[in-house]
Amino acid sequence: MLRASLLLSVLLGWVVPGLLGASEPLSREQLRDGIDADGRVIDPELRQRTGWQVVRGLSWRIEREDPWQPGKFVPVEAHETFHSGQRFRFEIEAFSNTFVYVVVANADGSQDVLLPEPDEQTPRLAKGEKRLLPSDGTAFRFQPPGGTHTLRLIASPGKLPWRESATLLKLQNGQQLPGPGEPAPGTARSVARVPSIPQVKGLKAAVRKIDEGSLAKGVTVELVEPTAEGNLVTLTSADPTSKPILVHDVALKQAD
Repeated sequence: MLRASLLLSVLLGWVVPGLLGASEPLSREQLRDGIDADGRVIDPELRQRTGWQVVRGLSWRIEREDPWQPGKFVPVEAHETFHSGQRFRFEIEAFSNTFVYVVVANADGSQDVLLPEPDEQTPRLAKGEKRLLPSDGTAFRFQPPGGTHTLRLIASPGKLPWRESATLLKLQNGQQLPGPGEPAPGTARSVARVPSIPQVKGLKAAVRKIDEGSLAKGVTVELVEPTAEGNLVTLTSADPTSKPILVHDVALKQAD
């Protein structure tokens, strides 16, 4: 009986670790640290488990000015209701070198590019850099009329050739960084339409789906996950030459 138990233990010693390894979740730190400055996956486990070769991502959160302490900003949830006159800003952490654009489709139908402004350079964050935007000490402000505004965060591996709100709002999530002379999106000669990209709530859920077989290895997905450090948003690709543009829309409700 003892020999049989020992034999069973030996067999389990060979079999179980592989099964346990398949069920162990990857961490946010592996995702953040497992890609290089260009967004290429360098963590062997992350690459083997997911099939991803490229990950473009960032972590963001909104900070709103404290109404009782002007000049002091505190983190708030994006789903809260804001009010006219309130000031806000973003804290962004880049997972790889990235250029950041912020554009808004206002509730009244107007559009604005919040960053970069016409007279400033496009914000560029290095891998691992955390920065407040705007970075000049100012802040954005909610203006009447109220309603639901669609605020768009764009993370691109290179500087985009367009700065107009209408063009930036036509960008599609996963669209490739355009080459020299390539037309703007939405024109007759624009690049082909990007297929719909599934959204998964976080890295752990994505890995679990891949382990279960309900999500194919290497499939392009958008990972969205609220965390204490900020809202994680990443875009994946199995193509090592891919230079996808991450486009993430946030609905902000404003009351007059």
